[in-house]
Order: sequence, then structure tokens, then C-alpha cells
Amino acid sequence: MVNFKSDGSKDVFENNAFPMIQGGIKVHQNRKAPRFTFDAGLGINFQNNTIHSEAIKESSKLTGSEKYNTISIFTPLFVNYTFLRVNEVDFYVGLGVMYRYLIFKSKFAIVEESLNENSDLILREGSFLVNKTHFVSPMFKVGTHILRSKKIGIVSELQVDYSRFNFIVDHNEVGSVYNQLMVSYVVGVRF
Repeated sequence: MVNFKSDGSKDVFENNAFPMIQGGIKVHQNRKAPRFTFDAGLGINFQNNTIHSEAIKESSKLTGSEKYNTISIFTPLFVNYTFLRVNEVDFYVGLGVMYRYLIFKSKFAIVEESLNENSDLILREGSFLVNKTHFVSPMFKVGTHILRSKKIGIVSELQVDYSRFNFIVDHNEVGSVYNQLMVSYVVGVRF
């Protein structure tokens, strides 16, 4: 999601879906608040992506590509409220926050700049994509807990995570700032 974009700037990320592994612990309700639960998790997300960028300046036009990898280690924390119980199934919503630590590695980046005044071409190798290394973002989820009173149950959740100013494309005076909306579908076994 674009937060800010300079005039004449265009960017395209090749991939929008990435694998994720997440585990967690859920603290069950107590007698005073039987419909509330708390859960915490730990997960890891891998991204292997390429961004293609174009920027038009007063004196030149830039086109560039950067291949990069990220490894993101995250910890979501939620407070959940069970709004409906039908037989052995709980339906709940949750609000929370996620702390994320990101390791960013540029694999290859090149920018081609063509000057307007004399049609010279300048090639530069070097990263133009900047990532936050750690941040906290708000989260929301909707979920079901199937076979809730049995020893083994199934948990199914749709989680939404929103982080601001996640990626910055920097071509000196021209660039873009991107927010990230991450939607995850999580299925797990509760025991």
C-alpha cells in the first residue's frame, strides 16, 4: 500500500504472497471473565522478492531492479473475546499487536539513469530499497476453535496486520514510501 509517492515514480513488487510458520500458546479463560482469552505466538516469515522501479527527475529518468531476501521473526500478542458458542465450536475476535524483527539482504540491485540533456547513460550498482529492522504494528483477527472441550482441538484464524512506513524506495530526491497490509490464514492444532 502506497503511503507516499513522488510525482513520476512507479514501483512494482513481483511477489505478494510468502510462506510463514507460526506457533503459539493460548491462556484459557478464568471464572471471572469466561469469554476472554490471551494468546502469544512466535513465527518466522521468508520473502524472496524483486522490485522494479522507475523515477522521473527534472534532469533524468531512472529505472532500476533489486532482488532481495528478508527473514522476519515476529511475536503476535492478542486478547480474544468469544462472541458465540455453538456445540463444540467457539467463534472469537481478537485485538493485538505484533513485534517484528526484520533481516534484509539485497542480492543484486542496479539503477540505469538516462540524462535528458545529452542522452548519456549512467549505470549504478547498489541497493535503493530500505526496510525497517524492527517495528510494532496493530493486529486484528477472527477465528474458530473447533472441538474446544476435547484434548485436541483445531484452531482456524484470519489475521490482519498493518505496518506503516515498511518499505522506502530511495532514488535521492525521488522515491516512494510503502505501508504493508499482511493478511494471513492460520490453521493449527490445539492440545
